[in-house]
Amino acid sequence: MFRPLYSIVALHGLNGHAFRSWEYRNPSGKESFMWLRDYLPEQVPEARVMTYGYNANMYSDISTGRLRMFTKTFLQELRYMRESDPSRPLILVGHSMGGLLVKQALLVAHARADRHFDSILNSVTGVAFLGTPHQGANGVSNAKFVVNFVRAFKIDVHVKLLESLDPKSMILFDQTDDFRQLVSSKGIEIASLFETRKTKIVGSSKIPFFKRSAILGLLRERKAAIDANHSNLCKFRSPTDNSLNPTLQFLKEFCRDVLPMVSTRHHHIQPSPPEDLKYIALSDPEKLEFSREYPVLILGQYTYWGVYYFH
Repeated sequence: MFRPLYSIVALHGLNGHAFRSWEYRNPSGKESFMWLRDYLPEQVPEARVMTYGYNANMYSDISTGRLRMFTKTFLQELRYMRESDPSRPLILVGHSMGGLLVKQALLVAHARADRHFDSILNSVTGVAFLGTPHQGANGVSNAKFVVNFVRAFKIDVHVKLLESLDPKSMILFDQTDDFRQLVSSKGIEIASLFETRKTKIVGSSKIPFFKRSAILGLLRERKAAIDANHSNLCKFRSPTDNSLNPTLQFLKEFCRDVLPMVSTRHHHIQPSPPEDLKYIALSDPEKLEFSREYPVLILGQYTYWGVYYFH
């Protein structure tokens, strides 16, 4: 029986589909490549890979509280799916609006006084954002930026309509500072990927989505550009598509960092532990040069040298 060591859950963008949003189809429509199904499990065989779908396909879904409702539903369903192993490490992938839902879901979980979703929040080890509009662009009003974002998904909406809305309805586009503090306090790894090609906007010419809006600005944030437009940022032609490499590499690094690794550190790289520290090499102790190297445990971005091993 397959027992995954960690889970990867992907959320699509606005006007998207749980499967088709991640699938590339050639012009004839006879061949397709859905990398989350056809390739990622091969690269990270210890992972359980899932997609999550939600029905956000109208501008009104952005301009009302419906998307906040989607985040709570996502948390409830994710908690239910993880009942058998609630502490299993969790990696989240969000394309565009899906990334905004990920952000708000973690903030909602953190804010719950009853700690109902703590098992989810404390299990998240990494988040990969693909073209997520964390913040607006210089010289562009919030309403105009949101309009361009929505029109990229072939949904037409007027600027004046959004300008007339209650500012609180734009909370999904205005929670970056709180999220930065949360992921920093929890040690959650972040990867932000952004497109390099211009995107065709309904009722307008092609425009670029600004790199600045897709970057959170964290100290340890992984960043990479993908040769695609905004809507195709999460679709790849084949396993040999170079555009797939950054996303795949970040996810593999997240998976690798989930599990602890026993290694050694030279005293020039990291100071030696106290002389009276009792420690033990977990494998091949005779080969360890105690005068120059000592055993450490590496877990994600942290290195520990006070290690106890029981068997």
